[in-house]
Amino acid sequence: MLKDRFFYPLALALIAGMIWYALSLSSVTKLSDACIWQNGFSVQGDDLITLTASPGTSYEYVGATPTDSAHIIALTQIPRRDAPGSAGVFASLGPDYERALAGQNIRITVRARAGRKNPLDLFDMGYFTAGAGDSGWRRRTLTPDWKDYVLDFSPKPPNGDPDLDYLGVWPGDSGEQKTMDIEFMKIDVLSKPASASRDCPAA
Repeated sequence: MLKDRFFYPLALALIAGMIWYALSLSSVTKLSDACIWQNGFSVQGDDLITLTASPGTSYEYVGATPTDSAHIIALTQIPRRDAPGSAGVFASLGPDYERALAGQNIRITVRARAGRKNPLDLFDMGYFTAGAGDSGWRRRTLTPDWKDYVLDFSPKPPNGDPDLDYLGVWPGDSGEQKTMDIEFMKIDVLSKPASASRDCPAA
């Protein structure tokens, strides 16, 4: 078994490679600023399987049923203090998003609830940039029922060429494998220019 000092750097390198590969597959489709302002960003339904779990966290995808929506069950496996710094369970936003969202007032919404088994009480949510300034982690209290947890933030313009941004959730500090369910993670642009709807017509 690899020691932690070898395992975590290798795991982080693997995660970085997976993110780069996933983003490279979509690089042929460039998103305009207007369409990002108009449509925002969201991960829900089957797209939840594209989320990345940083070392120390994990998630399981649960498909939709007649009585419940598709969601993931997220948890931490080790105490947060022992895990490498990361965006937790996160979605990656490519350079088009970092460019378009910079300087805009955005609203981050995570629809979540305490897990059905070994429920978690508290979680953190945050928005992270490539060195341009993060929201930091913001703590929220979970309830047994689905609820929208909101964070308003304005990302700073990137230092240099646009890179990746991350929308993340840290499912508990203790590492006791307490669970939370996440139905979706999304971003809406609150300060969208009036021209957004004109320059990005509905499909």
